[in-house]
Parts: sequence; C-alpha cells; structure tokens
Amino acid sequence: MNRRRRQLLQLLAASCALPAAQAAAQAAAPAGASPVSAAENDLFVADHLANVGDARRLVYELERTEGGRPPESERIELRLGEPNADGSRPVRVQFSSTAHGLSLPDIESARGNPVVLAFLERDVRIAQRVTGGQAAHFRRRLRMALADDATVTEIGTEFGGRQVRARLIMATPFANDLNRARYGAMADKSYRFLLSPEVPGWVVELRTLVRDASSGTSINETMRLVEARP
Repeated sequence: MNRRRRQLLQLLAASCALPAAQAAAQAAAPAGASPVSAAENDLFVADHLANVGDARRLVYELERTEGGRPPESERIELRLGEPNADGSRPVRVQFSSTAHGLSLPDIESARGNPVVLAFLERDVRIAQRVTGGQAAHFRRRLRMALADDATVTEIGTEFGGRQVRARLIMATPFANDLNRARYGAMADKSYRFLLSPEVPGWVVELRTLVRDASSGTSINETMRLVEARP
C-alpha cells in the first residue's frame, strides 16, 4: 500500500472527527501523488459541494426497515453557509433524532459532503452496540474494503424525474473478517453508495443491507436526498 493511501486511511480512522477527516482526506491526494482508489476518491475526496448552486439546505431521509417491525425514519439536514474564499463551505449537520448518540460538530470548511461520514459513523456505532465489538475495528474494516475491495460501476439512475449519470459503489467489509463468526447475520452486511455529480451534494442514496438466512428477515437502512432548497 503506498504512503499516500496509508495516510488517507489513517486519517479516515477518526471519522467521528468529521472536519479533520474531510480536510485531511482532501490533502492526502495532492497533484502527482499515487491515486487513492476510485471508491475512496468518490466518497471522501471529490468536491461534492461545488455543485449545490443556490441550495443552502440539503435534506436527507433515512429509513430503517426490519422484518416484522414498523419502519423507522429520521431526517438529516445539512445547512450550508456562504462559500469561503477557497471555495469550501461551512456546514452544520443536524439529525432529527439523537437515538444513536450521534451529535456532530459544525464544520468550518467542507468540500466533501459530510453526510457520507455521518452515515458511516452512525452505522459503526450501531454495529458496536449490537455486536459488542470495537468501533475502531468496524471503521478499519470499512476503510480497507473501500480501499481494496469495493467495486465502482458507471450507471444511469433517475433523480427528480430525470435521468442522471451516476457511480454505484458496492462493498462487503466483513466478508473476510477473521471475527465474522461473532457478528451473526451482520457478517455479510453489504454497503451500496449511489453518487452523481449531477445531483446537489452528489449523494443520491446510501444503503446498507443485512439478510438473516436463518430467520428469512432483513434489515435495510437507506438514506436518500429528498430536498435541496435555498
């Protein structure tokens, strides 16, 4: 693994510290350096907020469905400030519920969309609570899967009643985890990230899926952009 990629992965290890992680991810791939993976670049390095236009609020809806239970949902809202001199933006991330203990600091200069790391950090904390495992281990598995094993496919998708070009990133971080026997159905958990440079903030949909073969049930968590407004 080259030095630049190692730096990026180490910095994303602290994904709960969103401002530092995002700024560091941007700095970890300067011109002329060996490139990070396509998945890493699209999720953590790309300038997602360059295309928001006049939008000052990006609103995402996160829905959780679990076999036999009523769906649960919450909203995640990004409040964008005026651009800084370097093109970055101040951002506030607000969850409609703090049921999973996720409260994020304001970001003074974001370029990437912080909702990506917010979604992943929320996922890590739930995994820690459900399995009793270590958050640092789950973050590390996610990082390594995105660096080495994720697939990236160019596709078309519909958004806002129109067709847009998009990138579908897929990963199964725990498939080869030596600790997978401890995780039950979560061992084969899949991650699906749908991003489009034609959609404000790039994030069209982020999704995780757990299928429990023994019970025939599944847990699906899906976050989608539902509104971009001034």
